[in-house]
Formats: sequence, C-alpha cells, structure tokens
Amino acid sequence: MTADADPHPAETSAHARWPVDDPCRTAASRLLPVRPARGQPTRSPLARSDAVWSTVNVTRYVLLCRHGSHRSGVLTPVNKESPDDYPIDGVASRLREELARENPPGRTPIRIHRAAYADTPESRHTLEKLAKGIGHEVGLHDGDEGAIIRTEDGQTIKVAPSPDLMPSQDQSSEDVTRAAENWTKAASEANGNAVLLVGHQPALGRICDALLSREPGWEERLRLRPRPSTPIDRSGIVCVAVDDGGPRKRARAWVAWAISYDDSAAADAVRAKVGRKMDVAKTLAGVVTLGLPLVLGVLFDSSQFDGLGDRRWAVQAGALCYLVAGALFLATMFYYDSLLMPERFWGETAAGARKKQPQRRWLVERPPSSAAWVLYQNMMRIWRRLFTVGAVVAFLGSAFMAYGAIRVSLGTTMLVGVPGALLTAWLVNSSSPLLGSED
Repeated sequence: MTADADPHPAETSAHARWPVDDPCRTAASRLLPVRPARGQPTRSPLARSDAVWSTVNVTRYVLLCRHGSHRSGVLTPVNKESPDDYPIDGVASRLREELARENPPGRTPIRIHRAAYADTPESRHTLEKLAKGIGHEVGLHDGDEGAIIRTEDGQTIKVAPSPDLMPSQDQSSEDVTRAAENWTKAASEANGNAVLLVGHQPALGRICDALLSREPGWEERLRLRPRPSTPIDRSGIVCVAVDDGGPRKRARAWVAWAISYDDSAAADAVRAKVGRKMDVAKTLAGVVTLGLPLVLGVLFDSSQFDGLGDRRWAVQAGALCYLVAGALFLATMFYYDSLLMPERFWGETAAGARKKQPQRRWLVERPPSSAAWVLYQNMMRIWRRLFTVGAVVAFLGSAFMAYGAIRVSLGTTMLVGVPGALLTAWLVNSSSPLLGSED
C-alpha cells in the first residue's frame, strides 16, 4: 500500500453499505463509520449521523407466519364476491414493502434466504401465496425439498418442509428451545440473515416464546408468571429479531414488527379492554385517596399515635404505601385515557427518536404493525409497570396496617402470615386461565 492510499475506501451508496449478495458481513465491519474518499466533499452532519447509525450490528430474523383460514386444506377468500382475493395476499404485499427497506430503525435490513413450512395443504398454499407476493410464483408438493423462490431483486430463497411446524405436537420445553436455537443459527448463514417459517399453532407460538426468552433481562427475571404468549393471527406474520450485541453486551430478542390482514376489530376490542382497566384503576385510586386521610389522621393525632407503641412504624409504612399506590393508580388512569385517543390524533415521534430505538424495542415498529399491536403492547406495559406494582404496594400497605391493629407479636404474625401468603400465591397461580389453540 502506498503512502497516499486511503485505508478506508469510500462507500458511496446504501447498496454499497448493504450489498445484496452479502448482507451478513461481520459485525466489526458494520461498526466502522463511513468515510468519504480523498477529493470527495464531506457530508453534512445529518447525513453523517445517518450513515453512522446505519452501521449497526448484524441482526438475525425469524419470521413466523401462521397459515390462512381454510376448509379441508384449501384457503378461503376474503368473501364470496372476491374469490381470488385472500387475506394472505395483502400480508404478502406488506411483507414485500418491508423487505425493500434499506434503512430500518436501529437494525439491519431483512434478507430472507431460507423458508420452511409444515407439510400440510394449508401451509403449502399459504407459502405459495407469500412467494408470489414477494416476487416469484412457486408450486409446492408433498415433501418437496428442492423448491426455490426468487425475489424481485434476484435473491434466492430455499424452501423445504419441517416437522417442527406441524400442528398438535407434543414437544418438551427442551425440544422447543433446541428448535428455536436451530432456526436462529439457520438465519445467520452467509447469504442471508432471515428465515421464514409457515406453520401451525401451537408450534409457532412456542418457538416465538422460546426466542424471546433466550436471554431475559432484569424485568423478565422479576416476573412471577411467564410472559404472555405472542399472538399470531391467521395469515399474519410476526418478525422476531435477534441481536447478539457484540462481545460485551447481552444478546437480545424482540418483536420487531407484526403484519396482519385486518386488525380493526382487534383494535376496537383492545380499546374496550383498556376502558375497563381504566375504570378499575379509577376505582382503586378513589378508594386509596379516601382511605389515606383516615390513616394520616392517626399519625396526626398524638394520643392515638403514641398508643401504638412499638407498632408506630407499621402505620407509617402503611401510609407511605397507600400514598405510592394512589399515585400509581392515578398514573395508570391517565395513561389508559391517552390510549383511548382516536388514531387520527396520535402524535408522531420526536426528532432524534431513531437513536433511542434500541431502548424501545418493547414496542413494535409502525408501520408495518397495526394500531392494535401498539395499543396492546402499551396496555400490557402500563398494566405490568404501574397497575400491578400499585396493587402490590397497596396490599403491603394493608398488611402493615393490619399488623399495627392486631395485637400479636411479630413472630406469631410471621408464623401465620407466611404460610397463608404462600397458600394464597399457589391458589392464584394454579387458577390462572389457559388460552391458546392447536390448528
């Protein structure tokens, strides 16, 4: 190399940074900022920041698609008046647009290089519709191992059936975890970074949950119950992204986006659910707000407070818990009220929100995700972080107040209270509803 040679040759376009034939370059190369060649004008600060942000670690993707509604293995159209219009056709159109994105927020573009399907008629027909929608019509037959899909930009997707996606499988948790790891590894081969899986429930849902639970963070570790399963609608696609994060960061998996044919009814149902939850939070906030002055009255009355003796700390702790719980219930009520705002008046993200994308991976990208997904994820996040914590704090406040009122020793309270709390927790956990489907 001569003295005048530039060790960092210029990359002048998005296609140069993301070559079609090699989208899975090493993470180290993606971390290098793009430098202009000698003699070329320096880019503006905005363009330079965009270039640096686009050079992020390579992300792998597992796209899970549930087969469409069918009768005896034949997909059913949207309505009888349009016999050639299927829900999966609209989903395929949105998928084609998503695959064409060269600069998605906080992650690498998606390059599908492999597809697998359950060897059933409805799954084969669903994949055929998807293949036609993203660029090439393909015919699949029973046990077909050699099918190939060619996309509009010339990429090749190898297709093969997989027993992991068959319906009504009696799998152990180890089998599901192993299948999820195998599909994650398959997504990171040299000529692509994504796999497309078309199959049935509960296999798809189990794989999705295993992917999202592969490296839980602190919030996941504090859960008393497992995370709710990720809903996958018929003819819908859920994209799970997996980012290893480099040698010093914890690997993360999250739902990048979800595509459904029509989620308007689901959005209305979620809004109704939010309204009911807001009513519960409003009622509890009122109860705590009315009860707090009674507790504070005991603290302000010196004669009653002194009469508590060595139990005064319990009443003080109970009053503090009620104050915190009331604030959490009020926050829940106001946030749920904001979720009921019509979509027409939803505000857009502020400038610079793109840099915060890795911190808001709990929320799907919209588009292509629907408003139902945004409402659902916000509703669950507020419920877990505010309402549930407020309910626990209010219960602790009641426990402190009960200890202050009941004239028994601390040892007797622990002897009776701990087994009672364990029995109550067991009853609550064992009585939780079981939902889902096997199709």
